[in-house]
Amino acid sequence: MAGIDLSIILHHLTNNLFWGVVKSEKRVTGRTTVYSKMVGEEMGTLFLKLLEQYGIILEPKETPLQTIEAFLEIAEESGIFSPEDIQIVKNNTELDLTVKNCPFSIACSRLVQEGISNFGCLILAILTIAGKKAAKEFTGKASIQPGDCKLHFSE
Repeated sequence: MAGIDLSIILHHLTNNLFWGVVKSEKRVTGRTTVYSKMVGEEMGTLFLKLLEQYGIILEPKETPLQTIEAFLEIAEESGIFSPEDIQIVKNNTELDLTVKNCPFSIACSRLVQEGISNFGCLILAILTIAGKKAAKEFTGKASIQPGDCKLHFSE
């Protein structure tokens, strides 16, 4: 359809869906980490499948961290991130990322403004799913600060 940018529509839908899931989980269960993390991982899987429909295929590399780096390259090439948005620091079997201008910061910012601070990070979920293409076990954790998040992965 002329004049419609599907990536912008997907961006807004994803932000709104994630915000709604976390807010609902907090309201219903009083906590936010279990269901929102599961939904984030499902959204990560769906996101990678969507990219495949556009011919953007993430092939597993030798290690999870190499697979994550390959995904970040794909994300930059496809316009999800710009090179200025990601800072990468590697140390043997560990990878630290600082995500500036995260595409999902709208949802995170809304949640923090509403007093909800303990929830899963969508970028962490997507990168974890990417890393799991190369290995079943490795860890990832996030320090959520809307717009400038810090992620840590270790094999």
